[in-house]
Amino acid sequence: MADLHQNPIQVDQHWRPQYRDCPFCLLNFTVYAKMEELEQDSLFFMNHSNLSSKLDYKQKLNTMNTNRDHEKQFWSSIDKELILQLEESWAYAIDFQMFG
Repeated sequence: MADLHQNPIQVDQHWRPQYRDCPFCLLNFTVYAKMEELEQDSLFFMNHSNLSSKLDYKQKLNTMNTNRDHEKQFWSSIDKELILQLEESWAYAIDFQMFG
């Protein structure tokens, strides 16, 4: 978090706030997807764009299963002050506003 606060441009692109790298406001999105509903949203997108016959929507490139207990265990090990910093304007506040 210190790197993100002091020199956000130098932070690894995987950890950098998304609004810094992607021109979301310049793109005309017609489909919005959520990770929580990715399978359903992907099917909708592929049908809507006539890609369902060309792609296998059931094929998963990342086969790691989401385990809520593992996720809870991870977040319970993170200092609460650090979690609160995620919502700071110099951190991910704009991403949270844009993407929920």
